[in-house]
Amino acid sequence: MTMIELYNNAGTESYGSFDKLKSAGGVLATLASRGVKSVTVSSFRGRRLVRVYRVLTGESCRIIKMPILPPSPTPAA
Repeated sequence: MTMIELYNNAGTESYGSFDKLKSAGGVLATLASRGVKSVTVSSFRGRRLVRVYRVLTGESCRIIKMPILPPSPTPAA
């Protein structure tokens, strides 16, 4: 089972968990309307963290090409 979690870029506020990035479109649109430019996405396969990346919010979601990010602390940590 795969899933993603959305966080602010500091990793201190969670915006929710989704089965895929497309499912988070409504939340990303709401964040964009509030002025949030990008979010951090943690991608999990089962309980294992696979990838951490940033996504630009706005009219269409776009993954930012950047070096692999270390896992950021989560609010539960």
